[in-house]
Amino acid sequence: MKKGLIVVLICAMLFLVIGVDSCPMPGAGGGNPSKSGLDFSLIQGVSFFASGAQLEQGETFKIALKLENFDKTEKQGTACVKDDKEYVYGGISEDCMPFYLKAAEYNQNTFVKSSSTELYFPSDGEYSYHDIPIAQSAKIFVTFSYLQHSLIQGTVNAPVPAAETIKLIQTSAPISASVDKTVSKQEDQYKTNLGITLTQISDPNLKVYSEDMKSENKIKFSTKLLPSYNLDCQQGIIDFASTKLIKCSTLLSLEQVGYPFVINLDYGVTISKTFDFSIKAKEETK
Repeated sequence: MKKGLIVVLICAMLFLVIGVDSCPMPGAGGGNPSKSGLDFSLIQGVSFFASGAQLEQGETFKIALKLENFDKTEKQGTACVKDDKEYVYGGISEDCMPFYLKAAEYNQNTFVKSSSTELYFPSDGEYSYHDIPIAQSAKIFVTFSYLQHSLIQGTVNAPVPAAETIKLIQTSAPISASVDKTVSKQEDQYKTNLGITLTQISDPNLKVYSEDMKSENKIKFSTKLLPSYNLDCQQGIIDFASTKLIKCSTLLSLEQVGYPFVINLDYGVTISKTFDFSIKAKEETK
């Protein structure tokens, strides 16, 4: 009972200081979605493209996609489709349209359901192939691009304990963080060292970019100790390909205090999937 009351009080203090919007509660189910971030799949239908399809020349089709958001924040971006064939044969040179998704539904920290939307390519008419002399294998590429903002929160206790892994509040995202802390006496203050490790989820279909979507693995990183303690470390645009560990430090008073701690990450994300199919030769369609 006492432990539960302490957790509730800590959550209330964090909300007042830094606006924490989620906190693990005593007895909460702690349910998580089976997926994270954004995901998409093909919608099945008589006139819709299906992976592994064998298309007749002149056969018309649309690409129907279901897009789902498992994050606590809304998402908007651009969806594009294209194939690997010369445009002289018809098909898809490149077709893009914007999308918007509401935040997924959570009950405190427990996942309830994702939000979803459907996209249909092309927005007007249908695709088809023509005048292909021999049967061919082909590919359709589907890519979603969006901007990701992650707010990661925790509490740095100093000077005790002298070493710990800080418990963080963060939702599922392409990049997550872990933080290790050590504290050592330095004259009439304590030097607090933070080792922030950034980790990208293992997904071969996902890549991270700068916010303008031009530079791969360039992400915007910032961190601070509240209410107004300066952390000495690299901040701003970092090369995520070469920088996975960021070391920060600051001097704190001798008094035992729990300092609210935040990390902000901003970057672009692309999710790409490839679907294989085949096109019959012209004479086979007669």
